Amino acid sequence: MASDPRWAGPVNNLAWLCVETGRGDEGLVLAMKAVELAPRDGYSWGTLGRGFMEAGVVDSAIVAYERAVAFLGATNDGVAR
Repeated sequence: MASDPRWAGPVNNLAWLCVETGRGDEGLVLAMKAVELAPRDGYSWGTLGRGFMEAGVVDSAIVAYERAVAFLGATNDGVAR
């Protein structure tokens, strides 16, 4: 992130780490930021879905997971163009 804080990849990675280590609120905020930075990145949408599931917001998780699947199926690298 230090080299380019606008890049969604590191933000998404940090979000996933937070969600998986019991810092779900922070992870959810970061996942939302990653999706904002790269709205067509399926991996970021997947992390957002995981964050919503941890928070118990199932309806939003489903929407995020559906978007993740849509984008991850679009190209081999997970980013729709």
